[in-house]
Amino acid sequence: MDIDKLEFINWMQRVMQRFDMITELLREKQLQKPTIEGDELLD
Repeated sequence: MDIDKLEFINWMQRVMQRFDMITELLREKQLQKPTIEGDELLD
């Protein structure tokens, strides 16, 4: 199975976009402080 260079580049760009989305979700998760019923956990 051969793929041309343009197809490969497009595929890799989609993969990198997914990595960027995952990175952003992880950053947002790190900024969230753990809470229980709205009270911040201090442990």
